[in-house]
Amino acid sequence: MMWEVRETKLGAVILPRQPIQCPICGEFLLLHDFRAYYHREIDLRHVDVHLKCPNCGFFATFGLPISEEDFTK
Repeated sequence: MMWEVRETKLGAVILPRQPIQCPICGEFLLLHDFRAYYHREIDLRHVDVHLKCPNCGFFATFGLPISEEDFTK
């Protein structure tokens, strides 16, 4: 699965390039929220992307490493 950073009026958003379906009911998952983190000790930047199913409430978290350039967006 590939992800991309998209610019919006309110700032950058990270989204999957292809829709992700719920493993429970098959509905497409929607972006719930995301959080960016920087770990100084190991110089690691990553984003936790949270997707939620609007039908059954299934909730998924994806941890994605990101570049310094994407982190500053």
